[in-house]
Amino acid sequence: RNLTWCAQRKETNLGSSDHMERRAEFVGILSDDELQNPDFYNWNKVKVRYCDGASFSGNVEEEFQEDGTPFFFRGQRIWEAVMSELLSKGLSRAKEAFLTGCSAGGLSTYIHCDDFRALVPKASTDLRKKFTHCSSDMEPGQCIFPREVAKGIHTPMFILNPAYDVWQVEHVLSPEGSDPEHLWQNCRLDITKCDSKQLETLQGFRKELLDALSEFKKKKDWGMFINSCYIHCQSMNSLTWHSPSAPRINNK
Repeated sequence: RNLTWCAQRKETNLGSSDHMERRAEFVGILSDDELQNPDFYNWNKVKVRYCDGASFSGNVEEEFQEDGTPFFFRGQRIWEAVMSELLSKGLSRAKEAFLTGCSAGGLSTYIHCDDFRALVPKASTDLRKKFTHCSSDMEPGQCIFPREVAKGIHTPMFILNPAYDVWQVEHVLSPEGSDPEHLWQNCRLDITKCDSKQLETLQGFRKELLDALSEFKKKKDWGMFINSCYIHCQSMNSLTWHSPSAPRINNK
């Protein structure tokens, strides 16, 4: 992405608190409804609103400019400020705590879970200092991808991901810019309209995901649930998490 994209995003609820809803609902796996969410309905919950564009990982002192508009990439400082306030409000006394998220929030969970467990976040402007799994021969931009971040995580994790993630299919597997003839347009919006070759590509995408996850199967205290739904942020949506047709394990 670039600053032009950031300028556009700044005018949305994902780029500025000026455009965020005043009240955020807790739904799906965060629902307050005991019947829908018997395991977590009565937990204390805090939603950290996302606006920094980099999963709360940036810590750059420099100010950037685009057409006279200033930009600051300091999501790490937002994370630290939120944690400091939550610790003062009782998080420091918690006996059990989960850090969770979906989409960019899921990536943020990978990035910050060890810091969360220790409750002593450490800021750094150097990705290779923040992400200890990064080797010197890696491009710094690669360090932020979950497959790489996960290699350095010591905190137990449970990965929930569809094998056919809608956002990844639309923006990674077949982005509009790489499809000038719009051959994937119908398939992107509705996989029942994919032809046999496109379905083969989707199956290959699924296999690559499973292959990437296979190296984490042996990690102690880790688990995962990978289903074949065509969805994004499944657990944060009541319709896709609690509906009669939603995937289940042991009827849960």
